Amino acid sequence: MDVELFKKIAGDLRNIHPLLVTLHLSGEPLLHPQIAQLVNITKKENLDVTFSTNGLLLNKTKIEELVDAGLDAIRIDFAANKERYEEIRHKASWNIVYNNILTLLELKKQRSLLKPRVHLVNIDTVNSNKESIRNLDNLKKLFQNYSVEILNLELHTWAGDFAERAKKDPLFRKLSNLQDDKRNFSPCLHVFSSFVITWDGDVVPCCRDLKKDYVIGNIKEHSIMELWNSEKIIQLRQKQILRQYKDIPLCRECTQLWNNYSVFKLAKNSFQKFVYLRFGHFFGSGEAK
Repeated sequence: MDVELFKKIAGDLRNIHPLLVTLHLSGEPLLHPQIAQLVNITKKENLDVTFSTNGLLLNKTKIEELVDAGLDAIRIDFAANKERYEEIRHKASWNIVYNNILTLLELKKQRSLLKPRVHLVNIDTVNSNKESIRNLDNLKKLFQNYSVEILNLELHTWAGDFAERAKKDPLFRKLSNLQDDKRNFSPCLHVFSSFVITWDGDVVPCCRDLKKDYVIGNIKEHSIMELWNSEKIIQLRQKQILRQYKDIPLCRECTQLWNNYSVFKLAKNSFQKFVYLRFGHFFGSGEAK
């Protein structure tokens, strides 16, 4: 993303003050040559900022730049088992990433820093649940002397892109909460609480929309609030509330609809649908002022 475009976005966010600004979608944020500058721009607007990385480029120089810029949190995908990690991540080097993580944690320790908060995500979750728990425990042991949050990767179908493949894999169905219509449905949290501005200024409603299948508009032509309150995204929220997700190609095969942390529990009967249509703005589905 162009730095000047990013400054415009950060300026727009100043008055809105979202809970968190996340500097990635599907790419590797450390490939951006001005990533530390983007963090610093965000912090100057008094906003919390984070991103997710594979950790390969997180060398000592980059770590110091990001810490000095004020990064609040960082998420790094990893695994305790070297062979499994390199099998999953193909050409990635376990040793490089491990040493980069240690360098970051040691720097925090030496400087007595609380930030950036370090979140490690165990990506070795493709076996049995019992083995996944064991793999998670092994990862925790690697970093037991440091302040770090470690959790298992949440598997999902990336807005349905991998749905057909997932349906043929019983284990993935189990681990990813891939369910059928007989299970409890909840409108998706993402479309009510966040949206994504891609590198070229296009806005999509969901961090699962990697291919930009549902573009709402472009930030170069509209303000953030204009896009947040646009008719296109409000229609999507209404369809979610009314259980009409099958009308949304982006959503119809996405496993997020069956996760427990969804924002609302759906009301199926007509009276409750009427209540939503009449008073839906109270639930955050209409315009934000």
